[in-house]
Formats: sequence, C-alpha cells, structure tokens
Amino acid sequence: MSLFSLRRGNAPLVLSIPHAGTEIPEVFADLFVSDWLARKDADWWLRELYSFAEALDATIIAANISRSVIDLNRDPSGVSLYPGQATTGLCPTETFDGES
Repeated sequence: MSLFSLRRGNAPLVLSIPHAGTEIPEVFADLFVSDWLARKDADWWLRELYSFAEALDATIIAANISRSVIDLNRDPSGVSLYPGQATTGLCPTETFDGES
C-alpha cells in the first residue's frame, strides 16, 4: 500500500489532494475504535470533483492512507500549519478537539 498516488502530467498545473486517503494499513487497524472514526476526516469526493484535471494533463498527487494514520499536509518537523489554532501533527495522536 503506497502512501500516495502520483499521476505525472505535462501541463503547468499540480493538483494536491492530501486528505483523499481512506485506507488503513492492517498494522494500525486495531488501534482505532471504529473504521468510520479512522476514515471520517477524509475529503471524500475531491478525487471525483477534480476528475477533469487528468484531461487537462495536470500532475495529480493524492493520499491513499487515511489522515488519521498520516496527514500528508503536515510539516514533518511538527511545526504547526496554523499557529495558535487546534491542529494535528504528521501522525495524529489527538483529534482537532484535543481528544486522545
């Protein structure tokens, strides 16, 4: 299972869909209370919404793994994406509400 899928295009357009992933690697599956909670924060329909981008020959990178396991839209160093606001890290251990 790959962290992300990449379609390389030739147009000067890059589309990033970092929260499209819904897959949970088997090694992490038992760590979640439910499948739904492990996947609920996905951007469920963005791949479909931007399906036209392939026809434009855009480069498209999209997460395959749920952001509950790894959030590909986070700084690996842990620097907050939104300083002063509730956020999650690269490999979340809490919800946006601060729950473990």
